[in-house]
Amino acid sequence: MTIASSGSDLEAAQRASLWLDGRNLVATAAEAKKFLKAVGLALRYGATEGLPLASIYAAVQGPHGESNGKSKGSIGRVEEDREIQRRAIELTNGLMAYREGIEVNVIAERLVLVHRDLAPAVYFLRRRGKRVDDLGAVSLEARRAYAFLRQKLIATAGEVRTYLRLERGERRDPVIELLSELQREMLLDRGPSDVPKTGIPYLSKEGYPYRVFHEVHRDLVAKAAKLTARAASDLIISRYLKGAVYATPRRLASMFKLMLTPDEIDASLERLAAKKAISFDRVGRNDVVVSR
Repeated sequence: MTIASSGSDLEAAQRASLWLDGRNLVATAAEAKKFLKAVGLALRYGATEGLPLASIYAAVQGPHGESNGKSKGSIGRVEEDREIQRRAIELTNGLMAYREGIEVNVIAERLVLVHRDLAPAVYFLRRRGKRVDDLGAVSLEARRAYAFLRQKLIATAGEVRTYLRLERGERRDPVIELLSELQREMLLDRGPSDVPKTGIPYLSKEGYPYRVFHEVHRDLVAKAAKLTARAASDLIISRYLKGAVYATPRRLASMFKLMLTPDEIDASLERLAAKKAISFDRVGRNDVVVSR
């Protein structure tokens, strides 16, 4: 990509490349597959202001609630919004069911769908050579939850709650926190769920299924074992920048802090620049790296 002439040009190019400007709207499974392949990483839910990541909801809905449907007044708009949300969840589930996208919570402290081409690199950088069942420093209750999942192979949060005898609080759910802790270590994978045809689309009747990551994604774990830290970091950074067009090194360090150190990111940028995959530029007071 040619370097844009100004910060505003870069921002416009970024929004277009991340499908955030409404030029492209995702409506079918084939379009969802194309979208995730193009952006590499996408927020599972809505876009976040100031966070340069694509969003499946935004790609389905458009930047200002635009969609392929038509609004029909305030009540109709609520129903339309719900249908847009339902469609986004259905398409997300399709990506996960066919393993085009893997849900992780190690990027930007959000739930992110990672394209399967990038999943081995993410797994490698987060696990860093640990055995597939090495629990590291996870909490005691998380260990109990993991042992239950190893025995069951697949279970919902409700089933884990019953096993651990933990009650949901008014402001926090200790079971979801435990499962998120295990998912953050890439020990668990959260798979697709059923989508209710009526009512609130994200309230699955069956619940989201949690599975042992290395059991469900044996091929991805095997591919990760063949990577090096340099190869994995270069792949993640280059693919992210290809979708996002540009970023500041500080933003990269913040987004990928659970996988890469700032020094590793700087080294990766130097290697990518030597390959002419990126270039260094300056926008205002900020140093930026731009995909080429």
